[in-house]
Amino acid sequence: MKEPFIEIHLVFKTIDKFVLESVAHCLKLQYKNFSILLLPDSKIDFPVKDKRIRVIPTGKFSIPVKRNIGIKNALKKAELIAFVDSDAFPRKDWLSNSLKYFKDEKVMAVGGPNLTPPNEEFRRRIVGNVIEQDIAFGAGALRHKIAKTQPIKELPTCNLIVKRSFLENHLFDETLSTGEDIQLCSLILQNGFVVMYARDVVVFHHRRKIFLQFIKQFYYYGYYKGVLFFRKQLFSWYSVAPSIFLLYLLLGIIFSLFNKTIEVLFLLSVLFYFLILFTSTISTTKNAVQVILTVFSIFLGHISYAVGFLYYFIKRLVLGAEKEKARVISANE
Repeated sequence: MKEPFIEIHLVFKTIDKFVLESVAHCLKLQYKNFSILLLPDSKIDFPVKDKRIRVIPTGKFSIPVKRNIGIKNALKKAELIAFVDSDAFPRKDWLSNSLKYFKDEKVMAVGGPNLTPPNEEFRRRIVGNVIEQDIAFGAGALRHKIAKTQPIKELPTCNLIVKRSFLENHLFDETLSTGEDIQLCSLILQNGFVVMYARDVVVFHHRRKIFLQFIKQFYYYGYYKGVLFFRKQLFSWYSVAPSIFLLYLLLGIIFSLFNKTIEVLFLLSVLFYFLILFTSTISTTKNAVQVILTVFSIFLGHISYAVGFLYYFIKRLVLGAEKEKARVISANE
């Protein structure tokens, strides 16, 4: 069987060390029948010269807008479009391993784990520890570790290979700046197709640094999960759990001021929460400093996500459902 032609799309603002790293690894892929489309904000002279590389400046737009420009300008012979983030790089067998899953006509998209690079710097390694844990990232933690190959509800575009025929008729939602990949996966499922998590379709993804970048990232996760939640494109317990937890903390603090019994019970419940975080964390790392920073970061992640989700909820109530529009805010700024 003839190998399908695959076009890799890489969205970024300007050239940096991660972009160069990503392209270098793409060029070393075992798969031969592919090209790379670079989508920077403005015209660039890319330092790596290779006939497989094309560059299309997009202008300073949000990520889904830039991805849609790439889809509309994909080579005609491309049957699959492979998305990878500019701060991620694929394993050598990334594309070749994905093909067997597309033999099932129901499978419209394939992706897999986006793992923390083995030599990741310390401040990013902590974030890697956080998002690999179910207690921190809910069902989404599956995407950050090697697990069982299975159909799944959502996969991120840092590691997502999609049939071009579907993308031509279902572009990314340009009112979103993060969560557009969740919306695309939702469309795939609504049309009766399958999104496949494949344990052997691997990329390595650099993490945000603690603490400011990480807090900002989780805030936007919560904000846009709120957008999708109220559009009825997403519902899961872990999408609302952090907000319930934050409200519990606020109410617990208030009522504890007036009742000693409530204060004791509240403090015990908070200690139990941190005990769960600690137990989960020591299963991934034994380094004492990493354990402490990871537990604290999980807590900050829960709170910042909840603030984003609740902010969108309050804004929606104030503006009203008919006037509500998602603000295009880049989570990668």
